[in-house]
Amino acid sequence: MKIKGLAIAALATSLTAGAVTTAVAQDTPNWIGVSVGNTQFSNDNNLSGITPTSTDKSDNAWKIFLGIPFNKNLGLELGYAKLGDQTISGTFNAANASSRATSTAYLIDLVGNYDFNESFSLLGKLGMHRWGVNDDTTKNGVNASNGADGFNSTYGLGVQYNVNKDVGLRMEWERINNMGHETTTGKIDANLITIGVVYRFKIL
Repeated sequence: MKIKGLAIAALATSLTAGAVTTAVAQDTPNWIGVSVGNTQFSNDNNLSGITPTSTDKSDNAWKIFLGIPFNKNLGLELGYAKLGDQTISGTFNAANASSRATSTAYLIDLVGNYDFNESFSLLGKLGMHRWGVNDDTTKNGVNASNGADGFNSTYGLGVQYNVNKDVGLRMEWERINNMGHETTTGKIDANLITIGVVYRFKIL
């Protein structure tokens, strides 16, 4: 009887904890947002085999995202980022050459947040992205386009200021790793810095 009583108590505790967790998740709103900013491509990699003499390693960028909470401190965020272009002028086989690589990324991240108070939060992200790189290259007077896509890791940090219970302002830095293929589009890493608006809502 004692064992049976302990089992019943344990089951009741488990069900109560599950109900509390579900209630917390239901009480935490979803969020959507849009951000604009700048992409800094972090290295002088040789796009399409070109030896660079000049490189433009930054461009304007924008991002849209949707957040799904697990609880008040952890959630899943899905997004799409237009990262912009990296351009290179240089030589290939001793002849003038140029290349422009346009990058995009579909993002999926676990997002954790720590609330300093009702107004300010610190954000941390860890996840993955599906990248796409399209490279337009001119070598030896011949123009060619290459495309590639794949998966790799993403991580980032941010801060958020809550204007009210529905609207927030967010500033983020995100590292988007290892886009492109060395033999076709070239390899690109990106640091994405954005400022955006977040709107919180409840589905039910």
